[in-house]
Amino acid sequence: MARHNRTPGFHPSANPKYIEAMRELRRSNAAQPHTPKPQRGTRSEREREAIRDQKRDMP
Repeated sequence: MARHNRTPGFHPSANPKYIEAMRELRRSNAAQPHTPKPQRGTRSEREREAIRDQKRDMP
């Protein structure tokens, strides 16, 4: 807080709505861990897997 004493016109204040919104973000699925890079595979691997899955679903 001491560093803001030199800034004219600055008055620190709490923003409870912002704080609550940030808490909700952390609770949402957007905050879930991402897939680690080694488990993602390459584009071509994912493409082949998608084609394989489509063929599996066909009658």
